[in-house]
Amino acid sequence: MHACDMNCIDPMRKLLEASASIDLLDCSGKTCLMWACRHGAAESVKEILMQPRAQLILCLRERDDGFSALVYACR
Repeated sequence: MHACDMNCIDPMRKLLEASASIDLLDCSGKTCLMWACRHGAAESVKEILMQPRAQLILCLRERDDGFSALVYACR
């Protein structure tokens, strides 16, 4: 998740190539896409959205405040 929100593309790609799960939730219920959107990490967002399972995480909402990745991207 840290690689996504810090726009660390190379480590993120290596994790994705090693079958890292993009729909994994952290302890607050955020996905890597939510973290990337929240921190304005555009390259990370683009890389995540190119993954085959990306459509599954677009509608997820974070546990604490109920925000989705789209809401974080618009803030």
